[in-house]
Amino acid sequence: MPVVQECAYYLPGSILGDVQRECIKAAHERIGKQVKKIGKPDGIEIVTDIREGIPVYEVILEEQKAKDIDLIVIASHGTTGLLHHLIGGVADKVTRSATCPVYLVRGPK
Repeated sequence: MPVVQECAYYLPGSILGDVQRECIKAAHERIGKQVKKIGKPDGIEIVTDIREGIPVYEVILEEQKAKDIDLIVIASHGTTGLLHHLIGGVADKVTRSATCPVYLVRGPK
């Protein structure tokens, strides 16, 4: 009979916190670079928001209404199956439910 060994892998909370902060910092830097490429067109304010957690389309739509957003730019990951329902489904639901135009871009492959 084969022997089954159990292994547990984990990172201490302090390291996870550092990784999380670095990821958020990197996301702000990446989106900042993209905004700089666009520039500041007259009369247009670009609002960016980076949030942690599982994306929920209702949160995006609430933010759109609260901040009176005129255009949502969102990436689709182009997934299918279960991943589509967890990730890509958010972009689909935002596109169908938003009260403003939605610009859907293809996410990284």
